[in-house]
Amino acid sequence: MASTLSHRRRRPAQTPQAGPRHLRRRGRGRRQALLFSGLVAATLLAIAGVTTMTAAVTDTVRGPQADIVPPTGDLPPIAAAAYVVVDGDTGQALASFNADQPRPVASLGKLMTARLVLDAGPLEDTATVPPLRIAGDESQVGLEPGDQASRGELLQAMLVASANDAARTLAVDVAGDEHRFVGMMNAEAAAAGLDATRYTDPVGLDDPAQHSSAADVARLARDLMQDPAFRRIVAAESVRINDSELPATNDLLGAYRGADGIKTGHTDEAGWCIAASATRDGRSIVAVVLGAPTEQARDAAARTLLDYGFSVA
Repeated sequence: MASTLSHRRRRPAQTPQAGPRHLRRRGRGRRQALLFSGLVAATLLAIAGVTTMTAAVTDTVRGPQADIVPPTGDLPPIAAAAYVVVDGDTGQALASFNADQPRPVASLGKLMTARLVLDAGPLEDTATVPPLRIAGDESQVGLEPGDQASRGELLQAMLVASANDAARTLAVDVAGDEHRFVGMMNAEAAAAGLDATRYTDPVGLDDPAQHSSAADVARLARDLMQDPAFRRIVAAESVRINDSELPATNDLLGAYRGADGIKTGHTDEAGWCIAASATRDGRSIVAVVLGAPTEQARDAAARTLLDYGFSVA
């Protein structure tokens, strides 16, 4: 299904979640990348003979900063660095905090990877796993060079189990190599007006040059939820890979009434993140939480935002 983002697409033939507990790994450490929260410049001002010092923080990508956001109206406090909750049908923002601030978003970056894969051709097409340059601490499901799987199967592994080896395989299959695929991701983001979004890989590893925002993620997530194939995949509570049944990283599925997606993410710099969706009585709500301090806080924030959305939508 073609994207519903507001632009015309011109394309050729097309995140990390710190390893989920259930995925096979090749190492235990966490890849870390230095991400500066901002540059502070001190400016001396003389006013009426009194000198004061003020600090100006440059507009740069920020790390988790998971403070508890004070309640707004009927919305309780939210433990997250940024969030937005929108009407899933109209896209109207119902509540937000730092929604346009560029931030690391971890495996939520895989949503753009999914967008390009869905637009690239039939999901029944077979992809061959290439030699992969993948760190031992990245989420993976044990794909080996030469293994073959359909794009649809790899998409399930990437979205449900957050498998980086599946995402990297898809990127190479669609574009020929990861570098070209990342170029496609950035071209798509620019054409779609996702102004706070920039990609450096197809999986969402920490990188000072890789970021998005709660508002951009929500817009992309809403767009993807219009695609029936995507909706079926992200609503699955588990995925079968290599004869193993792996549970979804999204703990809201089956636990929150009406939950039907979408994607989780976690890295040291991004904190705990989620794009969550739920549908009740024909109404759809999408909530994006970035930079929560713990997995439990992330899920609690998503529940609170979804509850709020249904209460006002």
